[in-house]
Amino acid sequence: MRSSSWTRRSITLALGMTVASTSAVAAAEQFVVIDETWTHSPDLADSHKRFDPSVSTPGNWVSPIDYSQGTAYVYLEVHTKPTAQETKFQEDSPDKRPFSRDREVVRTSFSTRSWRWGGCR
Repeated sequence: MRSSSWTRRSITLALGMTVASTSAVAAAEQFVVIDETWTHSPDLADSHKRFDPSVSTPGNWVSPIDYSQGTAYVYLEVHTKPTAQETKFQEDSPDKRPFSRDREVVRTSFSTRSWRWGGCR
């Protein structure tokens, strides 16, 4: 259940996500999936925000290059927060599976977080 301060406030976030293949054939192949800035406001339906992948994202993540066994790098930047209350953030794959088991916690009003996951599949 969200607190009343959460429902009356907004959070501005910037998100960047890059996927890199770790296969021997294309160890340096990378692409940006999402590069967005948005305000997460109280009128946003539910607690989720979905972004379509960028046009540079391959339609097939398995062939000819197998990105599904690569690593996803995420950079999250919180520009503003109305309170010191913890904010939780988690990315999901296109088939709705989370990339991580735990949600990343952002505690300060301006902060950055970077992390990565191996085996995006």
